[in-house]
Amino acid sequence: MAQASASPSVVSRAFLMLRFGLHLGVRQKNLRQLLICQRRAPASSERRLETLKCGELRWNEREGGWEAFIPAVAFKNAGSSYFGRQPFRLLLPDLGGLYDQIGAYLKVHRPRLLGGAADPGTFFVKTMKATSKSAAYDQNTFYEAWRLAIQRYGIFNPYTGRGRHRGPVAAWAAKILNKAWEDA
Repeated sequence: MAQASASPSVVSRAFLMLRFGLHLGVRQKNLRQLLICQRRAPASSERRLETLKCGELRWNEREGGWEAFIPAVAFKNAGSSYFGRQPFRLLLPDLGGLYDQIGAYLKVHRPRLLGGAADPGTFFVKTMKATSKSAAYDQNTFYEAWRLAIQRYGIFNPYTGRGRHRGPVAAWAAKILNKAWEDA
């Protein structure tokens, strides 16, 4: 079955969804609601993010990198001993040109995906069409975008013939990733 080619903006978003999913290891709700703070803009306060119950991707000047900051209350298991009432904070590694990819997504691809629609403030936005009401993902549309990214660029599925990476480890990873997103 031939696959429709995706626009560079859709490919960029899919790449970042997969990379963030692997680096952060958070539930789809936390990834879907991740706000964006542009470089050189003041970051949201922890209190504001706690009120909104969502995280933020922001530039950390001191560390010189992109940081995911998610208050503990944004997580389903916020009361667990893992958090100890402390926020989840992870400096994303600039592996494989990740920072360049984030920069290109923010400067070129994200505005194209928005297509002039109102910006919901989240890092990941839907491709706006004439019938779209909001650029923000909901649980179903984000899962569909994630599933499509896995099909197109992720792990090879021998039953459908889709995906890029083959082998037993890839099949195991596909099973784990799908289970994690279904539990979200």
